[in-house]
Amino acid sequence: SHALPLQEVMLEYAHYIIIAGLFATCGSVLWMWSVGVGLQRHLPDGLTLPTGTFKLSLLFPVCYMASALGFVHHIITDGTPNFLVFILIFPLHILSMGCQFYSIYVVARTLKTVELQKKVMPGEYILEFFLIWFALVGLWILQPKINKIVEQPQLPGSA
Repeated sequence: SHALPLQEVMLEYAHYIIIAGLFATCGSVLWMWSVGVGLQRHLPDGLTLPTGTFKLSLLFPVCYMASALGFVHHIITDGTPNFLVFILIFPLHILSMGCQFYSIYVVARTLKTVELQKKVMPGEYILEFFLIWFALVGLWILQPKINKIVEQPQLPGSA
């Protein structure tokens, strides 16, 4: 058998990596959306948490990842990296990371606010922040709490 050039080997698996990455990102975004927006109705009366910037910060990384993976696919198929693409991707990547951290912050704050039924300070939801950030472990701890909150009947007069 003859050895395939590295570019052909990478191209063979690139489609699977791109699809898996998009599925993982979309799953994470949908979970954070459902917690960050869905738990709003369980907030105590008179306490609201803004969600406009949160929604945008969830959508930007998905759009960025789809386009960045498209650029990576183009580089693998074309064989020549484009420096201008790197100049464009680098700041967008930093912005995407910032959006992801902001989204984690909002979800952690919302979850703890609903759990304690009061306005919370950052030190009170730092554990939830790290559990969401390290989702492979954190979701196993947080999701049962969320399920209990959602299953509780809402008090009369609450939103």
